[in-house]
Amino acid sequence: MSSKFTSENLQNIFGFPFKDEKWKPKFAVGAFIAIASIFIIPGFFLGGYFHEIMRRIIVEKAKPSLPEWDDAGKYFKNGLKMAGVGFVYSLPSLLLTMPYILIFLFIPFLESMSNEYISALSTAMPISLVLMLLGSLIGMVTSFLSIVALGHMVAKDEFSAAFRICEWWPIFWKNIGGYLLAFVILMGLSWLSSFIFQFLAMTIILCVVLPFIMIVFYFYLGVVSSVLFAETYNEGVQKMADAKAEL
Repeated sequence: MSSKFTSENLQNIFGFPFKDEKWKPKFAVGAFIAIASIFIIPGFFLGGYFHEIMRRIIVEKAKPSLPEWDDAGKYFKNGLKMAGVGFVYSLPSLLLTMPYILIFLFIPFLESMSNEYISALSTAMPISLVLMLLGSLIGMVTSFLSIVALGHMVAKDEFSAAFRICEWWPIFWKNIGGYLLAFVILMGLSWLSSFIFQFLAMTIILCVVLPFIMIVFYFYLGVVSSVLFAETYNEGVQKMADAKAEL
């Protein structure tokens, strides 16, 4: 288990955004961009913002802080890199789940299909279901490993660094407990928040403002995730250095 994630350290990580004197306008801009991300392109600016949070911790060894929204070009470029890494690591899962999705799309047209096509779909359905379940499992693993890959890309400032597994694997292995703990914490928060939001959506009043609350919360979760992953990466690097010093 990571020695970094003490209760005090976690309190600092989850509370640091609100210690910034300008956290309200920074959050307002982040929430606005998050809302606009339904048009996809603004989402790259968010990715670049999270990249900058990680870069300050990993490269500059600075304390967690909220950057200013003052370099749209850099944020967009780095957001593209973040999205690219995420896409490549999710590709095996997407390819395995695609057959099930395609078959599911054909279901509404069953009545107009010949018996041969219906028989073929019936045969392919269980196979595609197995592939989808396998893809979901692989997706969990690759999304977990992509955390390390993103940290290494930020550290080296090279897109290709995310795929140089031989470089970042020792960092991951030295701090696998820390990565597991960070992953579990964030997955737990995501599932808990989803349950709470679903419950609140049942109320007439809150269902109107709930989407905006959710957007702000998930922007906050992205900020916190960036800090958790960056500090976990740094701890892995430090553990590697300590191990080499002992030799």
